[in-house]
Amino acid sequence: MLAFDWRVMFIVMGLAGIVAAGFWFVIYRDPRAQVLQPQDEEYLRSNREAKSSVSLRQWTSLFRFRAMWALMLGAFCTGYITWMYQTWLPAYLEMQQHISIAKTGFLASVPLISAFFGALAGGWLSDQLVKRGVDQIASRRRPLILGLVASAALTALAANASSAGAAVTYISLSMFFMQFGITCKWILVTVVTPQAYCASAASNQNFAGFLGGTLSPILTGFIVDVTGSFVVALSIGAVITLIGAAIFQFMMTTVIDEGELEKYAVAPA
Repeated sequence: MLAFDWRVMFIVMGLAGIVAAGFWFVIYRDPRAQVLQPQDEEYLRSNREAKSSVSLRQWTSLFRFRAMWALMLGAFCTGYITWMYQTWLPAYLEMQQHISIAKTGFLASVPLISAFFGALAGGWLSDQLVKRGVDQIASRRRPLILGLVASAALTALAANASSAGAAVTYISLSMFFMQFGITCKWILVTVVTPQAYCASAASNQNFAGFLGGTLSPILTGFIVDVTGSFVVALSIGAVITLIGAAIFQFMMTTVIDEGELEKYAVAPA
């Protein structure tokens, strides 16, 4: 952008999107047209036999369950920390650590790459726990809570980092553990929600996550504008992440029972 003007950057990114779309159209295959092994067909059979739609009353019945609110409140917290970093990381490096714009572009990519590997590691560990006999809920919940607690601690360290190198290191590790946990959050919704309601529960969770993601850039920008520093803003992000971990630890103690859900759904208003 500095070398060729900001317009060129937008053109390059647009062309990259077109190329990516081309790859998708070439590689993508309709799952219904694929021939699977018998064991795979058996594994997917219950999914295919599940309800194809959920009524409005059935959807609203989800909010009667503690687990649904735990998923949503936890997602609000993870959405907050995710978008705090995604929107303000370059400005933090430039304003707080006094890194040039040219170097900021490269350094801001390092935490995002770390987040990519964190997502892979979280999913891998969760599956390993299942293979070792840990039940489905615990195998998703434990890495999620661990990841959020670690991310909160590292965000707090980043708030008080004394050098650019330390800041980038702490933020990279924080985003690694953040995605380590968030990956398991998305798996968790499929475990605590009946099959027919997974999409509805996930959409509720996603909605709450974007509420947190909407608040985060606004509040962070306001705090930085008032204080002239990212210390308070990052500290708040760390606290909210820790609250998310507490929600999944102490509030996510039950599942959404399909029998109870159906009972509420058919009950007269």
